[in-house]
Amino acid sequence: MMKRVDIVKYEDFCRNVCMQYGFSENVARETARLLVKTDRFGIFSHGTYGLRKYLKKVPAGGMSPDTVPEIVHDGKGFAVIDGRNGMPMYIAEQSVLVAMEKAAETGCAYVGVRNSGHCGACGVYAVEAAEKGFFAIFASVSSNCMSIPGGKGKSIGNSPFAYAFPNSHGDPVFMDIAMSQVAGTKIRMAREAGKPIPLGWIVDNDGNPTTDYFSPYSFLPMGGHKGYCLSFMVEGLAAILSGGAILSAQKLWSVPEAVPAFSHFCIVIDVDKIIGLDTFSTRLESAGKELHESPKASGSDKIWLPGEMEWQHFKQSEKVLDLPDDVFAEVEKLAKETCQDLKSCLINDVF
Repeated sequence: MMKRVDIVKYEDFCRNVCMQYGFSENVARETARLLVKTDRFGIFSHGTYGLRKYLKKVPAGGMSPDTVPEIVHDGKGFAVIDGRNGMPMYIAEQSVLVAMEKAAETGCAYVGVRNSGHCGACGVYAVEAAEKGFFAIFASVSSNCMSIPGGKGKSIGNSPFAYAFPNSHGDPVFMDIAMSQVAGTKIRMAREAGKPIPLGWIVDNDGNPTTDYFSPYSFLPMGGHKGYCLSFMVEGLAAILSGGAILSAQKLWSVPEAVPAFSHFCIVIDVDKIIGLDTFSTRLESAGKELHESPKASGSDKIWLPGEMEWQHFKQSEKVLDLPDDVFAEVEKLAKETCQDLKSCLINDVF
């Protein structure tokens, strides 16, 4: 069972609840747009499902509604932004805008962010740049949740990482992953449904493989040492280079009173300056065609390019959005807490 909502009205609802918590109309509007866009890609775990948790941080002191991000280091091809503990979706979007502005002049730009929070799905910000003709990498630290080879306990975050290629002939090609063997939402969903998980996803506090998700556990890095090394790369480019909080100094964002002190970074390239956007897109299309036409394994009827499934979901939700029950339940709580009208967003109650 799902709930179907009108996208325009649902965005307005999300904007209004953000404003009720003290955020400016501009910050609230961009936050709502980015979270609903995430839902449209089918990445429900990082979309409006988290809005209530974000906003609960304001009265608890874990987030400031009246600060704006500030550029604290600036150069032709780089910048560092202090998010000043504001709304992380807005901070992340501003970093991409700054990077694109610089890359349009220099060809390539790096922008690091410190003192931000959990910014949702990194892929959305990479896509925002790709839709304007730029190749982009966007990545973020997270609170320590992952074990590392030879260690035990939570030693490093799983460092969500995304890229997006621009494509003037079609949709941007993009990827959005974390460096852990499995996303935390899959474990949460299995636990709530009472379903088992396979061995190899998590380890216990002694570093031993386990399937017991009710006891304390840490994620395993994807590909063993490879995922660990990539996660540390993100830590270096996001937190260490920007002057932000490092490793254990980053706090769990879902605790309302905690100031997460997360860092992000983006690297943006203006492909038009190198090879021409149309030429790049033609070559990207050729590569995609070769992959689509690759021999298929038994039982496979299609080979997908990175992000292609997400774009399919996005286009199916041009005007209406089908929200899973767990997402709607969280948003319904937010509506009751703020006395905002969620019912008017519904197209039909149950289907």
